[in-house]
Amino acid sequence: MVIPASLIVLGIIMIVLASPSLFTEEDFRHLRDHQHDGNILSYARIMAIGMASVILALVANTLGGMAEVAIVGFVIAALLMP
Repeated sequence: MVIPASLIVLGIIMIVLASPSLFTEEDFRHLRDHQHDGNILSYARIMAIGMASVILALVANTLGGMAEVAIVGFVIAALLMP
């Protein structure tokens, strides 16, 4: 995918116009403020647990689909349960 030249020029203009606000003392103060880092890490951990749950469900469905007999699928599901 190639980005059109007009969009690249527009992006550069927007960066140049916004750059003075990046160098004010108030913006640097907000960069030094790390009180929300714990919240970000907490939500990232929750997201990782959700993704791991989805992967385990996909693996269980794949293994269950491979088994030709339903009982074998139930045994595999029981083994994957904590």
